[in-house]
Amino acid sequence: MKIKILNVLQYPSYNGPANTCLEIDAHLKGYGIEVQNLIPTGAEDLKTRFFERSVSYCEADLSRLRISLNPYVQYRVFADFWKTVSNIRSVIKDNAIDVVIVCGMENPHAAIAGKLEGKKVIGQVLGLGIPKFVRPLIGFWTRLTCDVGMTPGINLTKYFPGYLPVDKNVSFFPPIDFCVYKYKGKNHQFASQYGIDTGRPVIGAVGNINPAKDYVTFVKSCARIKKLIPGTQFLIKGNVLESQLTLFENLKALANRNNLIVNRDIFFVRDEQDSSAALSLMDCYLQTSIGEGVSTALLEAMSMERLVVATNVGGTSDVIQDGQNGVLVNPQDHVFISNVVSNLLKDEGKVENMSSQARRFVLQNTSVEACASAYLKAIDMANEG
Repeated sequence: MKIKILNVLQYPSYNGPANTCLEIDAHLKGYGIEVQNLIPTGAEDLKTRFFERSVSYCEADLSRLRISLNPYVQYRVFADFWKTVSNIRSVIKDNAIDVVIVCGMENPHAAIAGKLEGKKVIGQVLGLGIPKFVRPLIGFWTRLTCDVGMTPGINLTKYFPGYLPVDKNVSFFPPIDFCVYKYKGKNHQFASQYGIDTGRPVIGAVGNINPAKDYVTFVKSCARIKKLIPGTQFLIKGNVLESQLTLFENLKALANRNNLIVNRDIFFVRDEQDSSAALSLMDCYLQTSIGEGVSTALLEAMSMERLVVATNVGGTSDVIQDGQNGVLVNPQDHVFISNVVSNLLKDEGKVENMSSQARRFVLQNTSVEACASAYLKAIDMANEG
């Protein structure tokens, strides 16, 4: 008898969890798992990507919890909460689902829906893009509603008091396509499209614009690096949801105040392509996040043998061995970060050694097969519980 799972993706833009669902789909099917993916109605980017990969998906109106002091926003959150739960319950029934996988327990709707339908539930806690005061709630409702938990790496669980016991959690790394994310030289076509000078250093990051990425620190670090290494260019590749438009405009204003001219010194790229072309131009991948699990984009940069410098938050230390395959830095310290990056870029031998070690780590730990095996383990544990 085949097991049918439902991956619930409530974020309406392409991100790491969506990438994971796409990458492991064929492998799960090879083990006799039937897979359905639920995405928000109107998430055109996700629809396109799932369609192009011939991966099964369905749509429903899905709301998300929001951290906002705006009374109207919170009114809509609570007004739509049980409607979303009901919509997910309908999908579970219509598709004869056995196991519900919640791709982000910051939104408990799917876990509640699964429990109300009497199904096994696997809850994924994927990062720290959640205020500290909310994390105990996530730990609590994960323990309450989920049979098994999943986290990227092992360090993330300590940030969520009340989370499931260790023997009920399965750790995994997001899967990376080693062939796509292999350095083959700088992509001059991409550089020309956006006006980036391939003869000058480039420091960049990949990730949708949101507070957890702390691009404010990224921009401040870049401004100081420009003074230390004149001529350096900076690149952020990431989409901008409507809810983050104000943050995006503030970032551009901050760059301008720090003498980083948009489309001359700093480039904001918003496209639907994979990140390999953008990463190929980066002499250093700089992740300044204050909240991460294990970033898929970070692993992609490591796979492309880029120098990686990342803040020591969440599960990042499960991936980066400080000074060996990358460098860990303290969050929100733009002076220290800029000094570290500037000094490293002047030491080609050290950069080359760390970069090769970075790809070796990815090859050994982040295969699609390894990620699919972690999912299979979680599914087996849920069904046995």
